[in-house]
Amino acid sequence: ANNSIALTVDTIKPTIVISAATSSVERGGTTTITFTLSEESLDFGLEDVDVSNGKLVSWSEVSSDKYTAVFEQTDIFDAEIVVTADSFTDTAFNSNAIIECQKILASSPFVYRLRNDDSGKYLFSSNQGEIDIITGMGWTNEGIAYKSPAQSLTKTSSLHRYSMNGEGHFYTANEREKSIIDSTMSWDYEGVAFAVYSHEQVLPEVNTVAVKRYLNTESNIHLYSTSSYEQDI
Repeated sequence: ANNSIALTVDTIKPTIVISAATSSVERGGTTTITFTLSEESLDFGLEDVDVSNGKLVSWSEVSSDKYTAVFEQTDIFDAEIVVTADSFTDTAFNSNAIIECQKILASSPFVYRLRNDDSGKYLFSSNQGEIDIITGMGWTNEGIAYKSPAQSLTKTSSLHRYSMNGEGHFYTANEREKSIIDSTMSWDYEGVAFAVYSHEQVLPEVNTVAVKRYLNTESNIHLYSTSSYEQDI
């Protein structure tokens, strides 16, 4: 009699597909990310996902082979959502062998100019949360000043924002000027406000608007303007 038993061993490595509801997100905006596995996994979770220039919140298990999360863009740079090889296993303990990556493009946020009539100070911001707080303090939102371009290593520069010890804000995209400020001034560096085109990087075919900086020597307050009418005044 033949009493042999044929056993089938699962050696197929699982794969994963990452998809985004939208291909681009403004800083502070969100989109839904879906993780679809080729087969059931018992150990795949949020800790297996690496995220750059953003974060994942509201993790949800739809089924044993499908998960969703909400991605929040926290930077002006493009984001990447990555699941590396050997991050999770299927029920037969085969680990995934292929890295999967989903890029989220950083869209160009609108930049608003806000005015404080009591102090005569101005503030530029693309952060809606900050705008809501400041307008709640009595500042006037003058509307969209311009649209910030998406960050590019070859075409744009980072605009750095400083708080001048309660005397307003100072902006610069000049790295040499930033270095001088960092070494000689006691201003608080608030980080990159948004991306801008520099004089050297603007291409003829790019539709850009120059932002000019003025200094009131009596009040020591800076004015940044894109309006030729305002500049003539």
